[in-house]
Amino acid sequence: MKFTAFLLKLFIAIVIFSGNVYGAVKCTVLIEGQVEMPATVNGIPWVRVTDYGVAENAPEQGVGVSYHGEKMHVDVYVYDCLKAEWKGQSLFERIRKEHEGIDGMFKEMAKMGRFTNYKMVKSDKVDAGGRTFFHTLLEFKERSQNMELYSDYYISEWNGKILKIRISADKYAPRKNTETALEELASVFKKREETVTSK
Repeated sequence: MKFTAFLLKLFIAIVIFSGNVYGAVKCTVLIEGQVEMPATVNGIPWVRVTDYGVAENAPEQGVGVSYHGEKMHVDVYVYDCLKAEWKGQSLFERIRKEHEGIDGMFKEMAKMGRFTNYKMVKSDKVDAGGRTFFHTLLEFKERSQNMELYSDYYISEWNGKILKIRISADKYAPRKNTETALEELASVFKKREETVTSK
């Protein structure tokens, strides 16, 4: 019973929509029954929600909500930890390790041929929506789309879990588009307590 309750707690996405799942006209995505995700982000439509706890048989990996446009893809994730072996570590330590591991992860994917011309542009901290995010900016050329991209990773905490926002966009599109998308999403997750990334 205790384990069942744990799984139910981690099944944190409820989706109600009219129209098909891609480009649904109306949708409501509730994160842990508390945060209602918007149908669009910077004009880009919601396309799907993924329960990684079920899909990967790994409850700690939580849920993801995706928005796709022609020139920009946005993904939002809420979860406990990326790797099972990190479970016993503090929330701040889990966030720090994931932030610091992004560059290495992309270097490995580049070696596998997923993309070319990869480089990490910068790693810093960014304030948005009343919270502080660890930020990583990556640059690469996507093989499948033959497009040069900037990919921004923003990682913080929300309600005791990791909040990750990934925004990938045409390298030559105005950076303001990415900033607007981040601000819209960050404002959705209302600040409940001092963020651990402000340390």
